[in-house]
Amino acid sequence: MDKERYILAQRKIDAWCLMLEARYQAHGRMWYQNAHTFAKELAKMYDISLEKVCGIIAVLSPQNRWGTNKRDAEAMCKAYAAKIDLKRIVVATYPQQKAKAIAILNDAADYDDIADMVAGPRGLKTRAFFDNIHRPNTSQAVTIDRWMLRGFGLGQFVIYPALYRFVEKALQDKARTLGYRPHELQAAMWVCIQETANRENWDDSRPTYKADELPF
Repeated sequence: MDKERYILAQRKIDAWCLMLEARYQAHGRMWYQNAHTFAKELAKMYDISLEKVCGIIAVLSPQNRWGTNKRDAEAMCKAYAAKIDLKRIVVATYPQQKAKAIAILNDAADYDDIADMVAGPRGLKTRAFFDNIHRPNTSQAVTIDRWMLRGFGLGQFVIYPALYRFVEKALQDKARTLGYRPHELQAAMWVCIQETANRENWDDSRPTYKADELPF
């Protein structure tokens, strides 16, 4: 990444912020709070720690609609509580992500242990998603996916750690100036980017989401 592209990304973030209507702002303020409430409900229902439930939701999220993500997370928790073989549960994401969910349920001990299982060596986005759901009132992490990068004019780049950290910091700094938590600004901006992409017919492999299936 050269300096000019870093500056371009910062300007794109500023431009998207100008487009955040009240409905986007309201969505951003509540999305992770609602996800946290859902996780707490699963934790109580199936007598599993909140940390584990948030980890399971996070690892089952890649390339998965939010409605399906919730369904799969509950299916794994329900099977675990009933002592059913977790390998029999069908989920919509990658096999390695399912294996992580099983490892979290069977082997994780605490927050740091789960965070390491969630992320692996490069899973910055998944780890951020875990932290955002687990600690919506204090988390400073930012969940950055392909839609975010495309909206910032960076869609052609692999999400390598240096780029991820740059975009994360840019969003954290902007959120501070606007009075948001970083993940609240991300959630608001994600919907704005997605709706704009749909309206302007951006070409991408991701599906079009219904309002109740937004992934962030």
